Amino acid sequence: MSDKVIWQSVRNMLDTVNALEAVGDVIGSSIMQQFQDKIITDEDWEAQVDNGWIEPLWVRHFAFWSSNRAKARVTSWISIGFQLTSDASELEWSHGQRAKLLIGYGVGEEGNFSYGTDFPNAGGEAEDMDDDGVAERYNSDGFRWIGERCEDWFFSVPLDALTNEADVQRLVVDPLDHLIAGKSSLEALGAIRDALCLPPKHQEALAEA
Repeated sequence: MSDKVIWQSVRNMLDTVNALEAVGDVIGSSIMQQFQDKIITDEDWEAQVDNGWIEPLWVRHFAFWSSNRAKARVTSWISIGFQLTSDASELEWSHGQRAKLLIGYGVGEEGNFSYGTDFPNAGGEAEDMDDDGVAERYNSDGFRWIGERCEDWFFSVPLDALTNEADVQRLVVDPLDHLIAGKSSLEALGAIRDALCLPPKHQEALAEA
């Protein structure tokens, strides 16, 4: 093990973290501004998995509330996640080995996403466990992943596509707003299709099976 390689690798990691924090701040402020007419709170960043020195996935949650009263309840969540690497898979996905931003929306008090290095994995497969311990598979409609039963969903953008605030608005915040408002995937994501990490075809086959 070369000390120079270690030094350069860690230096690259720190530079990457600083860049990601800057992008994350832009995304956070843009989401809060976009939904300022609703009761929404920024729950800040958290490490999604415990990997000691290196955290390959960080998530930021935004909670929508039923009201601004003391007994208000959370009605839904926006969850954005920086997935810097992912677990291997026997299946192939053209975007599997890219660092990405995952943008999801879930309904209910427990609707925040638990992304991971295996959600989605390098093959584009995404499967989680519900509150009852039953597997929840996320299939594709060609643009985003959607839960088979819960109907929570997420889409993905490669990190290198987010170079400025305008990119964040066009590729993340605007389509997120349109999808939450009930527009179809084609309406919300069709115009930016070429900029997305589209789900792999084999996830569409699962949805049709």
